[in-house]
Amino acid sequence: MTESAEDSTAAIVQRAEKLNQSRMEAIRPLADMLARRTKLREELEATDAEYGRLYVEAERNGWTPDELNNMGAEAPTRRPRGRPKKRSAPRSGASKGETPKASPSPGSAPVPGGSAASPPAAPAPRVNPDGEPSGAHT
Repeated sequence: MTESAEDSTAAIVQRAEKLNQSRMEAIRPLADMLARRTKLREELEATDAEYGRLYVEAERNGWTPDELNNMGAEAPTRRPRGRPKKRSAPRSGASKGETPKASPSPGSAPVPGGSAASPPAAPAPRVNPDGEPSGAHT
């Protein structure tokens, strides 16, 4: 390259560096704020998890959601992970929305209307002559 071409290249690079310098000055405060923001989000997430755990603990100890809300303790947005609450009705093997179907026992006749007959009652327990269940040892 000739000297004038090198001067031209150097001038272009120098202008680009000058433009980039002002851009770099603008990005530094943004980068600092981004780091701070990320840290605060992590702290908030940890705080929310602990808040949810303590809120559930208060409920387990007898506080109702209404009482907690009246004291300024809003329900947590995320409840802590754990075992789900027990259901009030026992679960059957059927999936949601289905009703379990009884299988007919051998020798049973279909009931008019298409539903199966109820299963026969269990036999009475065996008792010995003394009136105790058989197999009982005293």
